[in-house]
Amino acid sequence: MKYVRCALRFSESMIHPIHRFIEDHDAMVKDQLLYGNRTNAVDSFLFYGEGKMDAYASALDRVPQIRDYEVTPISTTESDVETFYAYVKQGPNETDERLFGAFTRDGVITASPVEFLADGSARLTVVGGSTALSSALDAVPDGVHVDIDRIGEYDRYEGVFDPNLTDRQYNALLTAFETGYYELPRQGSIAEIADKMDCSTATASEHIRKAERKIIERFVAHTTR
Repeated sequence: MKYVRCALRFSESMIHPIHRFIEDHDAMVKDQLLYGNRTNAVDSFLFYGEGKMDAYASALDRVPQIRDYEVTPISTTESDVETFYAYVKQGPNETDERLFGAFTRDGVITASPVEFLADGSARLTVVGGSTALSSALDAVPDGVHVDIDRIGEYDRYEGVFDPNLTDRQYNALLTAFETGYYELPRQGSIAEIADKMDCSTATASEHIRKAERKIIERFVAHTTR
């Protein structure tokens, strides 16, 4: 069984008002869609959020498409970031309808969570057979651009701790590990890593630093929760 991890980037006319709120304000640290279903042309969603709960609720109030919602606090972190759940019911629109159709078709499953990022994009993992996955991606409506991050055999543990490394960042860390760069005492060098990656030492060092930062950021966020 295959999976595709990708990011959806919306044109200005197709971005959801809540996603625009996340993009335009610093009130939210994290917004994740955990579960969703559809009954009688009404979409019901459960979100997990980190940020300013009241600001998020006020943004929901301003969206005519949203028919009802309930925001439930969970806790406040040491850095004063509020964590909460949001149960949202909304009427469908054309973009949501077409995206829902693309990623709920026969042969594919969208793995939880779907994460909405500060740049207005949505990051998700879709699981299924190769043909069905290709059909799902082809069905994404015009105005929504798909950036594919990774394709491979699905492993349910793959997303438990996922720092979202690029392929080059992952390869840099793997090469560093195999070279002995993380041994105590250190055995490998940036020059050796760069040579094996066929790139400059500056590029190899940059890939490693960015990968390490992503891993630490994700680890801190994961363990804080």
